[in-house]
Amino acid sequence: FTPLRLERIHLHHNPWNCNCDILWLSWWIKDKAPSNTACCARCNTPPSLKGRYIGELDLNYFTCYAPVIVEPPTDLNVTEGMAAELKCRASTSLTSISWITPNGSVITHGAYRVRISVLSDGTLNFTRVTAQDTGLYTCLVSNSVGNTTASATLNVTAQECITYFSTITVETVEPSQDEARTTEQIWPTPVIDWDTTNATTSLTPQSTRSME
Repeated sequence: FTPLRLERIHLHHNPWNCNCDILWLSWWIKDKAPSNTACCARCNTPPSLKGRYIGELDLNYFTCYAPVIVEPPTDLNVTEGMAAELKCRASTSLTSISWITPNGSVITHGAYRVRISVLSDGTLNFTRVTAQDTGLYTCLVSNSVGNTTASATLNVTAQECITYFSTITVETVEPSQDEARTTEQIWPTPVIDWDTTNATTSLTPQSTRSME
């Protein structure tokens, strides 16, 4: 028995569900019939791809793998009161990025949180860090296939207390000899009073002598 040679294959008029499982067929069509779009099938589902020629499909149309973190967060040391950022960027935009804080709470993009927010590119932003923010933060990137995580430690140190001192210099100058004499001359003259109320005074008669 001689095997038959495949001459033609018709794929149209079938309700093709275009997903990751059909990519091999898309690659085969591109290799075997790159220009013949009339011979082959078109997508029936999902609605976003309905009527699309299967040979045109590639990985950009589907989410076939768990996301890959291409820029993971790194450990960061900051001073209390400063701003800080922990980066987390995925390989595709068809992902959801959230952060798990040291106390177990989850922060997502668009969620309101005082001082802390998740930016559109997945960055965890701190407008002003406090000592209570210290700990391990985990970036969680998810899509319809799976999720990937990456962690980093934020270490917040206390702000330094700076004390300022003022120095006062006092100079003393000794007066010169002339200045000292001038000072002595302007001192007030002491006044001496004698109290003779109870004093007894004896007088000795003075002898006189006359010449005849």
